[in-house]
Amino acid sequence: MMTDKFLTYRVAENPESTVEQFVSAIAARNLIQYGVVDHRHDMAQRGVNDPPWAYTVIFGNPAAGAQFMKVTPTVVTDMPIRVGIYGDVDHTEIVYHKMEDLLMLHDERLRPAGAAADRLVALLCEEVGANPGTPNA
Repeated sequence: MMTDKFLTYRVAENPESTVEQFVSAIAARNLIQYGVVDHRHDMAQRGVNDPPWAYTVIFGNPAAGAQFMKVTPTVVTDMPIRVGIYGDVDHTEIVYHKMEDLLMLHDERLRPAGAAADRLVALLCEEVGANPGTPNA
């Protein structure tokens, strides 16, 4: 079940275009893009009829990750940042599990770092024309 630990942003474009813009915004900030999982493509390759447009964009800052791991190595299970992007021909939802909440599972001292990561994701979403939605309940 989704809770307010997930943030949702809305874009008035299709998911493929949104992913392209999001990846460009990541590159412009000199972050590392670890991958883009194209779930629709993979589902179609496995015979799923009319699969939904859905992507996972994985990115981060290795220097920040190294600092997180100095606090506690278990944080490796929740890094790098992952953003889900899904929708249809004329709208996209960007969904994101707040890093502040994820990092706090490992150590309270990581709260400020998680909040900074959350602000970064919000800025990236704004750069692709996303408007904040309401937290999922």
